[in-house]
Amino acid sequence: MTNNAKSILKNQKGLTLVEVLAVIVILGIIAAIAIPAVNTMIDKSRDEAHRANAQLIIDSARMYVTVEDLLGGGANSASVSAEDLVNEGYLAKLPTDPDFKGNTYHPTATVVTVTRDQSGVISYAITLARNGQGSNPHLYFSAVPENEVSTHDINR
Repeated sequence: MTNNAKSILKNQKGLTLVEVLAVIVILGIIAAIAIPAVNTMIDKSRDEAHRANAQLIIDSARMYVTVEDLLGGGANSASVSAEDLVNEGYLAKLPTDPDFKGNTYHPTATVVTVTRDQSGVISYAITLARNGQGSNPHLYFSAVPENEVSTHDINR
């Protein structure tokens, strides 16, 4: 080996153990800050998906009530299940539950309640239920009025 080659090998520098540990600590701190923030964003997006699905079901029920004249003949209230909306063609399919990928909302426990008050104003309230919970499904919304869907807390 020549003197030139020996001097090149001596001048090569690497990272010391302290430098490697410092980089690992910095990456750990960044991960500790980023992971909760990402989880919060995921939870918020799931909540917004529940709210959007609830509004979709309410809008479908509104069309169903109008076309089928459910409040005609003196009736002041009616209930429409998500299953009815699908069977009658007002929803193409049940929306997917964002908390349980691959599952839809409960077809019969997810219900829109329609009422007409004495002045003739029609209002809608939704009960949004998780599927696969047997005879007593978990409710994300329980009789939440349409105007509160966008701000109502999601029951997890």
